[in-house]
Amino acid sequence: MAAIIRAVKKRFRGEKSPEQEIGEYLSHLQGSFPGEISSMLAAAMLAKKSLDATRQISVPFPEGYLDGSIAVDDAGREMLRVYVQDMQTLRGDMIRFNSLFSIAVAKGLGTWIVSLHALARPDLQPKGREIWSLLRRGEKGLQEAYKMLLRRKLSDADKACLSYRPAIFMTDEGAA
Repeated sequence: MAAIIRAVKKRFRGEKSPEQEIGEYLSHLQGSFPGEISSMLAAAMLAKKSLDATRQISVPFPEGYLDGSIAVDDAGREMLRVYVQDMQTLRGDMIRFNSLFSIAVAKGLGTWIVSLHALARPDLQPKGREIWSLLRRGEKGLQEAYKMLLRRKLSDADKACLSYRPAIFMTDEGAA
């Protein structure tokens, strides 16, 4: 019964389902030019760095689930669901703050939101692999795109954060 009530509330508020969010993100990614994909990947890395450094969400970034070292069981799915809700709230806050940096972080949070949706649901994991397969196409322009987001030269710490990828999605099974 609680699930039905949540679904009705989401629909009434105009919230999208995980399938809708992933579908829209994937469609946008598939229609993007290489430079835009580099920018999307750079924004995702900036958002992760921001989440790691600022603790704007009360629990740490779920790297253990994303690297496959922690299995996604029922408790993990619930944790990921709550983390996604917190990221969605943070994304709204970043958009309302409306600075170049906050908009870039908001853009990157979108990548992590769809990634965690895909991770939490085995039926959506192939879509997560496809998303990250497409994002890897932006590797060539990643440093330049990240530099444009920061509006400064990259530090060694910046360069180090650019190498993170969610290992759970780094197979070719979902390659486009």
